[in-house]
Amino acid sequence: MSNPLGSSPVWAAANRTGLVTVLQVLAQRRVIPVVVLDDPRAAKPLAEALTAGGLPLVEVTFRTDNAEQVVRAMAEDPALMVGAGTVTSARQVDAAVAAGAEFVVSPGFSGAVITRCRQLDILVIPGVATATELMAVLGTDITTVKLFPAEPLGGISTLRALAAVFPQVRFVPTGGISAANAEEDFTASLGFEVPRTSESLTDLQATHFQKMIDAVTAEFANLRVVATTLRTVRSATINDWGALAWSDDDGFVHATDRPGLEVLDRVGGDSFASGLIYGLLQDAGLLAAVEYGAAHGALAMTTPGDASMASLTEVLRLAGGAGARAQR
Repeated sequence: MSNPLGSSPVWAAANRTGLVTVLQVLAQRRVIPVVVLDDPRAAKPLAEALTAGGLPLVEVTFRTDNAEQVVRAMAEDPALMVGAGTVTSARQVDAAVAAGAEFVVSPGFSGAVITRCRQLDILVIPGVATATELMAVLGTDITTVKLFPAEPLGGISTLRALAAVFPQVRFVPTGGISAANAEEDFTASLGFEVPRTSESLTDLQATHFQKMIDAVTAEFANLRVVATTLRTVRSATINDWGALAWSDDDGFVHATDRPGLEVLDRVGGDSFASGLIYGLLQDAGLLAAVEYGAAHGALAMTTPGDASMASLTEVLRLAGGAGARAQR
């Protein structure tokens, strides 16, 4: 396939030290936090929190009115490499670089975006959703791509299928990656295998996930809380549902197991994450937080609608051991 963007790939240039640095850090840390922020006043405290947590990379999406100001404020932190995400035009590339972005992430494959990034010596990570799009990207000598939207495209199974055919490619999965599907994404995105667990995830043992989390926290020493759901799929509509979490202070804690849930909507993952975060923000303790997350996920999955169908009162009652009767 001919290269429609020219014959001088900047990715192979030895003197592009900025590009090599970003790629090296990405390869080492394997995580890019994605930030959607419209208040520039919150940018500096967030930058400080990220670097304090051992995360030297961040992607600020260009989906808000003040994205440029947010990039500019976060880029003032010398310990943080700031990139611009959701970039879809050469004009946005110019704005991002002027604000201090060191790399650009696009949701798709745009020749204009790639060309402008190369003119400015800026690392670009284009998005792909199919093998055809990936082949087009490879024709430009780019080998690090964003798989988007990862979960709707099939998640880990799609990622593994593409990786088998294109072993030279480094994937950055985005879209639907959360604490909810960590049982898959710790492996797919970070490379941490869950011992004695099959790819089909039909028999999820908490002790096996604890060993995986031990490995994660050993490598990422600044992590303070790690949590994952334990969803065993019995059929298209019946799931066993559980969760566990870890923190420095509490070690491992387990949510109440709920076998045989009749799933009506697959919104348990986001609901788990929001319940967990609510509990942590309320200083309720790790065990209560993971119970809130598991209860919220269980209610949301078994109630027609979206994650907002379960009220706080209902979540707290179920997490506390009461029934799931609606509280309106």
